[in-house]
Amino acid sequence: MKKVIYLAAGRAKLNYPNVIYNDYKENRDLVCDMMDVDLGDYDILIATPPCNYYSRANCRRETSTYAQVTKHLLPDIIDKFIQTGKPFIVENVRNAPLFNKLGLFNKNCFIYTHGRHTYWTNVLFNMQGIPQEHDFMDIPGYGCVRLKSYVQGGKNVNDVLDYFIEVVLSQK
Repeated sequence: MKKVIYLAAGRAKLNYPNVIYNDYKENRDLVCDMMDVDLGDYDILIATPPCNYYSRANCRRETSTYAQVTKHLLPDIIDKFIQTGKPFIVENVRNAPLFNKLGLFNKNCFIYTHGRHTYWTNVLFNMQGIPQEHDFMDIPGYGCVRLKSYVQGGKNVNDVLDYFIEVVLSQK
């Protein structure tokens, strides 16, 4: 059975049984900085680094201490994963103007957008058939309203990551 590492997993729980979860939160298998995890023992690599700096909803990205301290994680983990040569996927928000400006669309891998998310991976696959639940609603004259209390990726991202694992397992 392939071993999967899921870095910066937050509260995520995938359907695949052999996943080691990492985050700074309690009740995770590895409680540490995602960049410090040794990837050598894992066959499939997954990461969902903090989106605070990259989110279009964050008007304080340049003044938020957390956004500034964590903004390196997205480009750094993509680069680290690419160097391993192992199947990987990294998820973050959609923000094409900022990703273009920062060169995140110039990484040596496939880049997909699906729903409200962007994915970097070295595995060619089609996620267009994976349904995405709407977790925000645009109300004219008011703006965007959250429909769910927890929208940090949630089911939409988990569904893509579960499918990604299925695709990788079916290739060998």
